Amino acid sequence: MTNKQDKVFFSIITPTYNSLEFFDTSRSSLLLQEFTSYEHIVIDNNSSDGIEVYLDSCKDNRTFFLSEKDDGIYDALNKGIRNSNGKVIGILHSDDFYNNSEVLRRVYEAFQDNEIKLVYSDLNYVSKNNKKRIIRFWKSGAYAPWKLKFGWMPPHPTVFVRRDILISNGLYSLDFKIASDYDFLLRLLNSLEPEQCRYISKVLVNMQTGGESNKNLKNIFLKMREDYLIAKKNSMNGVIVVFFKNFIKISQLFRKKNEPS
Repeated sequence: MTNKQDKVFFSIITPTYNSLEFFDTSRSSLLLQEFTSYEHIVIDNNSSDGIEVYLDSCKDNRTFFLSEKDDGIYDALNKGIRNSNGKVIGILHSDDFYNNSEVLRRVYEAFQDNEIKLVYSDLNYVSKNNKKRIIRFWKSGAYAPWKLKFGWMPPHPTVFVRRDILISNGLYSLDFKIASDYDFLLRLLNSLEPEQCRYISKVLVNMQTGGESNKNLKNIFLKMREDYLIAKKNSMNGVIVVFFKNFIKISQLFRKKNEPS
């Protein structure tokens, strides 16, 4: 469906770095969306995989592409936010993809309540070799402030937030290399009331396994350390937060799984 609006509703930001082999699946899931009032902002870290040639062959007037050296994924996300024009910001990593063609429409409908500032959903971790094979199912549940003290957070790739709220709470901190999204989400959630956050109890996003935070033991321990520091920064017990954040991940392996569409 086409939406004639003076301003695009969604700014969808995709940071890339030599990830063209996955990017096509990610971008295709965006192009298939029924709701079309969006811009796609692709921020690339001087990749050598031919992504610029690829985008030149298929981009439209909704695509913004910037390729230059950056200081990691969070720097790229900040560049994307600064170049955004939409009312609502969403993140679609190059190895993530929307679960079906109705995702943006569902999120748009949630934001028709002007009191809603942040929307999120459930998420599937899927195998890179078989996108129908679900490794972990992340059932988010409704937000309550007390949950933050026990490591709860919504899946970052499923979070959509009004741009004005995001800007007023600050962009991603470059002090953290792997867990800045956790710091970012804590700041957002602590600035909002539970009734301003809308949980969509469906899988809207699929994330392929092998991301930066869990690709090796070194990064897993770095992630735990940064989670601890971020929890302390937000006046929470870092040991308890890190314990429950990892317990939640283990429990996700045994939950009933919803197949990708």
